[in-house]
This record gives sequence, C-alpha cells and structure tokens, in this order.
Amino acid sequence: MAIEQGSRSGASAAAASAGMMENKGRELGRKADEAGDRLSTGLRDKAHEIDATRQHLQERVVDAKDNLVGSVQDGRARVAQGLQDNPTRTLLLTAGIGVLAGLLLARRMRK
Repeated sequence: MAIEQGSRSGASAAAASAGMMENKGRELGRKADEAGDRLSTGLRDKAHEIDATRQHLQERVVDAKDNLVGSVQDGRARVAQGLQDNPTRTLLLTAGIGVLAGLLLARRMRK
C-alpha cells in the first residue's frame, strides 16, 4: 500500500510540475509575442519616419535643381543681353583675354 501511495504522490507531483512548466511556457510565449509586437511596431514607425525624410529630401533636391536651372537660364539671358548691348566692349574684352593668355603662354615657353 505504501508503494502505491508513493507512486500516486509521485504521479501527482509530476503532473503538477508539468502544469507549472506549461504555465511558464505560456507566459514566456505571451511575453515573446508582446516583445515581437513592440519591435514590429517600432520598426514600422521608423520605416515611416525614414520614408517621410526621404520624401522631404527629394522635394528639397527638386527645389534646388529648379533654382539652379533658373539661375543658369538667367545668367545666359544676362550674357546674351550684354553681348547685344555692348558688342564692341565684348570684342575688346575677348581680345584682351586672348592677348593676356598668349603672353602668359609665351613667357612659360621661354623658361
């Protein structure tokens, strides 16, 4: 009878231990699910921030490009207008730059 009693109490202790292990396993699984959800939410939020920053940078690049293109076109228009307004001055300036470049090259060739 004592052996039967011991085997019953051992069986019930094993069942209680298995129940505790199962509860701990469930709790760990729940905690892991919560941590995974927090991580997933955090990553999703960071992805949205990165996308918003990328869009903002693209807009700034487009604005800078438009500004540069506009400045270049304005510069070209001013040069064309200057050439039309003062053709003699333009010719003299071009000839002066050519003479200066020729003198510098001739001086280098002598050395």
